[in-house]
Amino acid sequence: MKNSIKVQRAINDLTQQQLAEKIGVSRQTINAIETQKYIPSTTLALKLAKLFGKIVEDIFELESEDLTNVTPISPTITPQQIDNDQACETVMNGSIAGKSRLS
Repeated sequence: MKNSIKVQRAINDLTQQQLAEKIGVSRQTINAIETQKYIPSTTLALKLAKLFGKIVEDIFELESEDLTNVTPISPTITPQQIDNDQACETVMNGSIAGKSRLS
């Protein structure tokens, strides 16, 4: 997974140590992420994105080999076909349009 942490640090004039302190990790962790030796947890990726005022996809990008055999799914219904109350009930019941999510 590629990332732009080093670029974001430069834009914001932060050292690895300063960035690490802001998000509660070690400088070594920041270095490992920047050099692609460590893929951060979702929580850490979200913290970094929030700190830089970006979305996660602006900072982290899957490489082509990470996407092998990954095909996007198509929802069985569109958001326009369901209202929020019905959506919550549908999710809580574990089914979509009468189909069990387990089948």
